[in-house]
Amino acid sequence: MVVSYDYGKDFFSDNEKILLSDELEYGMAIHNAKILRDYKLDEKNYALKITADGGVLLAIRSGDYPMALAGSPAGVDELVLEIDRRGLVFTDILGASDITAAFIAGYQKVHPIRFKKAVSMEIMAFEGEGKFCAEVAPVSAADVDTVATLFAGFTGNASTRRSPRSRPGNRPKE
Repeated sequence: MVVSYDYGKDFFSDNEKILLSDELEYGMAIHNAKILRDYKLDEKNYALKITADGGVLLAIRSGDYPMALAGSPAGVDELVLEIDRRGLVFTDILGASDITAAFIAGYQKVHPIRFKKAVSMEIMAFEGEGKFCAEVAPVSAADVDTVATLFAGFTGNASTRRSPRSRPGNRPKE
């Protein structure tokens, strides 16, 4: 079963429990939902929920960002059909490796194209107790300029290609 949302806020409120169950992994889906909160969604900016084989697959895309996949890979074939049926577009995909691999395999069954891995990463989260350096302190308002400088430096070093946000025509429409 496919649910297509008209607004990002509806997607988020309907799927909040799933999205917040793993904020690190589903961060981009949450981010897209916040961007699209009050936008009327279309073929470039969309949010879908696919329920299949006892699992839920979420797909959301803001024209500025990759299509984010979250949840269970069980619904990828139905997602591919829905993308084709509705004429939805995407330039990149982002999600856990099992979901993206399943999506690519499903998409290639229907479309004879090749995907190229642009970036791959692992998310490491510290769980439990540990000792921190005595010099570590919470960030305060006085640190805003320093954090902004460090963030800009990281972004510049981590970017290997032109940012999708800098592409013309990639702004959500109302």
